[in-house]
Amino acid sequence: MGPSAVRYVGPLTRVSSSEFPLSRQSQPCPRRKAIAAHGLSSLRKQRVYVMQTVLLDCATWDLAVDAAGNIAVASAPYAVAQNVACAVRVFLGECWYNTSLGLPYLSNILGRTQSAALFRADVEQTAQSVQGVARAVCVLTAISPQRRLSGVIQLILADGSQTVVSL
Repeated sequence: MGPSAVRYVGPLTRVSSSEFPLSRQSQPCPRRKAIAAHGLSSLRKQRVYVMQTVLLDCATWDLAVDAAGNIAVASAPYAVAQNVACAVRVFLGECWYNTSLGLPYLSNILGRTQSAALFRADVEQTAQSVQGVARAVCVLTAISPQRRLSGVIQLILADGSQTVVSL
């Protein structure tokens, strides 16, 4: 398998071009047409990156395993939705290597009187910072008597597909 037949899936995973759908490979590349039209002989190779992330169990938010006992991996669009759910759950300063990630739950949200519009804006901004998200809209649906906020984040992904993440 030559270097032109390899697509990079992640930092450590390579997938051969035979594993990608033929419809994507058979489409003419507009960049190649433009280079051919202008008589340019050099063309840099483009790599196709497929978003993958570790699959988390929805009930426990812990690692899941596949049928072979390996750590399960999720692919787009589910991977993007899971990454948005993780990003919204992170407290500001909680990530060890990047303390600027997360929502300011302790300082501005929990136990504070904050407008719903400001919370929605924070959630939407955090969701849109996730790779693969083109647009995010936070819809708050209810506050329970136990003061539990519920709602959804409606996502439009970079490829045009739509998905929903529950709060």
